[in-house]
Amino acid sequence: MENLKLINQLMSRNILPWSSLLVIVVIEAMLCVDYHERRWDIERVKNPPLPGNAGEGLVIHANGLGYYAWLRSLLVDYDWDFDNEFDEHNPHEDYVPPRSYRTPLGRRANQWSVGPACLWGLTVVPGHFVVKASGGTPTSWVADGYSLPYQLLVGGSSLLIAFLGLGFVYGLCRTQARPARGALATMLLTLGTTIVYYNAIEISLPHDMGTALLGGFVWYWLTSYGSLRGRRWFFLGIWLGTAALVRWQLASFIILPIGETLLTWRHRALSESGYSWRRSVMLATFACFGAVVAFLPQLLAWLMERASGWQFRLLTGVGFTLVFYNLLLVLQYAYGRIPQDEGLGPHALLTSTWQFIRSEFATCILLGEVLGLLWLLLVWGPRTPREHFAGQQF
Repeated sequence: MENLKLINQLMSRNILPWSSLLVIVVIEAMLCVDYHERRWDIERVKNPPLPGNAGEGLVIHANGLGYYAWLRSLLVDYDWDFDNEFDEHNPHEDYVPPRSYRTPLGRRANQWSVGPACLWGLTVVPGHFVVKASGGTPTSWVADGYSLPYQLLVGGSSLLIAFLGLGFVYGLCRTQARPARGALATMLLTLGTTIVYYNAIEISLPHDMGTALLGGFVWYWLTSYGSLRGRRWFFLGIWLGTAALVRWQLASFIILPIGETLLTWRHRALSESGYSWRRSVMLATFACFGAVVAFLPQLLAWLMERASGWQFRLLTGVGFTLVFYNLLLVLQYAYGRIPQDEGLGPHALLTSTWQFIRSEFATCILLGEVLGLLWLLLVWGPRTPREHFAGQQF
């Protein structure tokens, strides 16, 4: 009986929610430190480092080489030619684009997004100048972008962003449940899925950042649901564009504001709130403008690397025109393959669409989004999410 009283007191005083979130933070931090400490010991035995150059490959490896190369090449080499990043700083011989993969400017192609480099740059850039200023002694770290201080800065930045994402996930759960249940749901979503792996182990990949940004996008969309203010739709575009900047596949979550718009039209809210088709076009314009602003770093990166930000070629050899940007082709590129050397013509579009449909993983994602939209239409009815869950306890 006393135990039940204690549990009720913890739940009523909001101690459990914050302690649950703290447990997640501690678990992820301990996993991260333990994994990389063991990795450090193994690397020092297998590949004894040169003085001042220890740590290379500790955090930044696998696909993280490509994501980080955008930042390191510009910061250290003052260019975006990735030959040395891929050939000279790949101690584990992870996959990188072959030397034959060249942009129209003759530079080594980088198939990964620039978004993670933008976020890492907030700590790596000032850290680089500190390492550079402290150089000149035999025991100082090499300011080459890959020594231990850089590895720790990248890992620390990813951890901080993951912890921020934890707050967004909790905020999202709180829209559906009371604090204690929301915290437990957050713990289940984080520790019961692969999120914990990417938050604590593979911290040079963008999955933890994608989780944080997508959680922020969904939280903002849900808590401001139904608002017709242009500022709200502009920030929706900012959120989604930033998430897509980190992981292009996350652009598929545009289905959420699209579903909201369809629901608004279905329930005849336009005549009551002055929401006409002109209003919908204006709000869509605000959202698109916000998304383009957030995605601008990637467009500039393609422009400087490939000499054109409007017509660029991916490693499959397919030409894309951003004026006619097609979400289906982006998803297909992520989960399938497009025939070599085919342009954006009718035959290529039909062929790539067919290959996209044949891709089991992509089909499951598309089917899940369609079913989710149908669930919204059938379950929510004329009410907003906040109205639907009002008064319900979980």
